[in-house]
Amino acid sequence: MKEMESVLDLETVNGVSQNMKKELMINSMIKSFKDSGEINIMNKDFFRPILWINDLLQAIDAILESSTQTGIYNLASFNSSIGELGKEIKSITGAKLNDLGNTKTYNFMMKTQKFEKEFNFEFKGSII
Repeated sequence: MKEMESVLDLETVNGVSQNMKKELMINSMIKSFKDSGEINIMNKDFFRPILWINDLLQAIDAILESSTQTGIYNLASFNSSIGELGKEIKSITGAKLNDLGNTKTYNFMMKTQKFEKEFNFEFKGSII
């Protein structure tokens, strides 16, 4: 096995597990829907990168199978605004969507083209 010299910037990793973190944005929206039938969102125009667990596992496999030796890579299945995530979850669940306004927070997206090109990789995760 080759020595790992790649650095991965992992964004919010999402996916079903036995020990799901309820504070993560998508998990929090689903929990809120299950508890109250409603989804509360804040900062709807701010973006976040999301990485699905299956994409993470496939990316690690791609690195292990590759001859590429070094690099720093961003990993994200997609970038989405918080508002769009809320709308997608609403369309899936039928929940009432409540916009609670804005707070002081950060806004960012990730570019993953370097990883996709060097490893001939396609991120497949989506909200649906």
